Amino acid sequence: VRLTFDTFSIVLLIWSAFSLPFLTAWDVKQPLGLQVFSMIETTFWTVDMLLTMLTGCYDKGELEMRLRRRVCLYFRSWFIVDLGINSADWISVATEFSMVSGKGATPIVSARLLKVNRLLRLGRTIRVMKVYQHL
Repeated sequence: VRLTFDTFSIVLLIWSAFSLPFLTAWDVKQPLGLQVFSMIETTFWTVDMLLTMLTGCYDKGELEMRLRRRVCLYFRSWFIVDLGINSADWISVATEFSMVSGKGATPIVSARLLKVNRLLRLGRTIRVMKVYQHL
């Protein structure tokens, strides 16, 4: 299951590596289909946070399989970064859908939020690609 999940994450990373710079640089308005895909992607990365917390990891050269210890290690390493990016993703998804419905923040505020979120997502893409480089 984890291998399939990791394979799908690579597909999402490739998509993000190509789409985010384009969307960020030119402030392209996303059609509804891409917004739905964005929601699926955000859900995926939120689930990935939980799986990362539950997956065994190496600590000081030793494989750590105790749940409590893995959760503590995750909270001390990438949790804050992942939480910040996923929170920004969910705010972005809500903003995109509110813009489509005609309700919500002003276009200028929404555009700025979307741009900041896209930059954060690009940062996550780079971080995860570096992790895969070491594998």
